[in-house]
Amino acid sequence: MRTKVTRSKVMRKVMDTIKIRFQRLVKQKHDGSALWRLPVEILCQIFVHCLPETDHLRDSPKFAPILLTGICRRWREIVVNTPGLWCRLYVIVYSDSNTWRKAAFFYGLWLKRSQGRPLSLAIECPNPSSTAKLELESLLQLYKSRITSLQLPSINAATAAELLLQNLPALQDLTLHCIYCIARLIPRLPCTVRNLKLQQFTFDTFNSLSTYKLWAHLTNVEITVDGPHQFLHLFNLCPNLSSSDISLNFSKAVVKPLQPCMHANLQFLSIKCYGSSCSLRTLFRALTLPSLHVLRFSGASHPRWFHEVFKAFLARSDYSLKCLILGAGFTMTDAQQAEYLTLIPSVEVQRPKKRGLFHGRYILWTRVRHSGAEGNPADLAR
Repeated sequence: MRTKVTRSKVMRKVMDTIKIRFQRLVKQKHDGSALWRLPVEILCQIFVHCLPETDHLRDSPKFAPILLTGICRRWREIVVNTPGLWCRLYVIVYSDSNTWRKAAFFYGLWLKRSQGRPLSLAIECPNPSSTAKLELESLLQLYKSRITSLQLPSINAATAAELLLQNLPALQDLTLHCIYCIARLIPRLPCTVRNLKLQQFTFDTFNSLSTYKLWAHLTNVEITVDGPHQFLHLFNLCPNLSSSDISLNFSKAVVKPLQPCMHANLQFLSIKCYGSSCSLRTLFRALTLPSLHVLRFSGASHPRWFHEVFKAFLARSDYSLKCLILGAGFTMTDAQQAEYLTLIPSVEVQRPKKRGLFHGRYILWTRVRHSGAEGNPADLAR
């Protein structure tokens, strides 16, 4: 009898301990983390901010959004049903059939989860065979009408995407990194393209392609030109540009006179100049940009700033400039800067004060603004 009573007490203590621990677990679940009580809409916004800060996402379990699907069942359901997490993708077309089969399966799931949203893709293809072209075409067949942004980082990628480029009715942004396939690709591009970035190109390559209607529709272009004549020719081809990032390789002095060029819509212009400052001076004698708000210079050393020429440019352009940014290599005196502030009281001038190492770039800005200026037009340059 005594044994039964003792055993009963022991069992009662065990059950009490289990109840206490269970109550603690329940309390921890409800009070431990506010994340569990957040609405789905808030969690979706948090997950978007968890995405890597890259243009295109990899299908890796080490990074969001794939990483978020392994946290818990509730998070997985939310992540899978949030299309904004699946609109950017880096596609690699593998030459090995087994590797490609597995990759294509995951790419298909990824794209399906985008649920009709516009797509931004980067495509890489180590071996652009005819089979690779067909496999890429098959993968993206259902999504062509939703591809608005495309990056082709190599000649192999551009070759593999030739079939794809024939039918992209919604394409707006295109980035190319190779020069050898341009003659084949440019004629295939739809007139919906507005943003064209041509890296490792020179505009001289396009002299034979300047008749295509694509240029007239562009609102932003990034390219390298070999001289002032090509620079102005580009502006004449693209009347709807609102922003442009141009690298200038002026290796020779300008011999042929430049015709005056007025571009009515350009608001932001970034110029990287690696040649003669005389050529740059000649260029701005011909330019008129009445809508220009932000002008940025960078590049090699230019000891003499073309002050008088630039003042005349500002006058022709109706003093529309709001922000002038001078990178390391461009020199301006305090007196010249003060004169610009007199001409345009609201203008912001940023110029290098001294050389110093900052994130791998030799630049240290000093800002001068009129006290009555509003806003920060330099934000447009970031």
